[in-house]
Amino acid sequence: MISNVWQIPVGLLFTIPLLTGCGDQQFESTYRVTGTVTLDQTPLPQNIVFLTPETGDLQSIAIENGVYSGEVRAGQRRVEIRAYRPETGPRTPMDPPPSNYLPERYNTTTELSATISATDPNVFDFALNSK
Repeated sequence: MISNVWQIPVGLLFTIPLLTGCGDQQFESTYRVTGTVTLDQTPLPQNIVFLTPETGDLQSIAIENGVYSGEVRAGQRRVEIRAYRPETGPRTPMDPPPSNYLPERYNTTTELSATISATDPNVFDFALNSK
């Protein structure tokens, strides 16, 4: 009979982080952010990410028909937007992942930012250009 003693230490590896949390960020207040995202005046789908570069903290919000609404912690945020073309036909595990068709200046090397306020309306519209 094989002993299951190893399961206790492994279980603690997953339980301790849940009990201790990931720092004070999980207790910070969040504030409603809304806005629109267009590419060449056409509403975009996909998602928008509000990122704190110093900590790596991020909140991702879905964009539906060019409109987003969600909760983000206060402060200066780097904004990244990505969009992927819908897949056509069957895919296999060996197929490359879908590619982002937005210029890197809107995601990898983003030029976009937003300051989330606890008191002001947090409305951020992003009119992107493909050129």
